[in-house]
Amino acid sequence: QQQQQQQHEQQQQQQQSEAEKLAAEQQQQQVIEAAKEWLAASNKVAPEEYDLIYKFIHREAVKPPNADDVMQIVIHEEQKPDPDNPAVMLLEQVVFEMTFSTNQWRRIRRKRKTKAKT
Repeated sequence: QQQQQQQHEQQQQQQQSEAEKLAAEQQQQQVIEAAKEWLAASNKVAPEEYDLIYKFIHREAVKPPNADDVMQIVIHEEQKPDPDNPAVMLLEQVVFEMTFSTNQWRRIRRKRKTKAKT
């Protein structure tokens, strides 16, 4: 009876582990699909940068020679009037940041004022 109990517990642990693995795979697939969408809408990514980002998201990237552990790539850039002062322009950037040692990435939004409209 104790042996049956142990087998039952092992089966439950295995099922839980498989469910967690499936959930992680589904989450990774959602991340990949979202990344495809924002990369398709990008206006600053060169083909080699696109390939590097795509491989990084798929956990296949190799750090380029002479690159730092943390690498940033501007993927979108747009100039807009400052809502607080329409005479001033804002440069909005979206940056993809990769940390090769941890396989982590994030998107960063930056805004900075540029010269006034003429």
